[in-house]
Amino acid sequence: QMSAINDLNAGAVYDILPSLSIHLKANNLLFQKYDRWHGYAAQGLNVLGGFTFTF
Repeated sequence: QMSAINDLNAGAVYDILPSLSIHLKANNLLFQKYDRWHGYAAQGLNVLGGFTFTF
């Protein structure tokens, strides 16, 4: 039996132009240490970002 966890994530998207946007996502904002699956530790705080261009 694995214990319960609290996993807080947040993300945002900003449209720079009608065809160009920037995005940012932060995971594990509570800095929890836990196993995502038994024996497989979850990453600590991580931040992902990028651009999206549509045409």
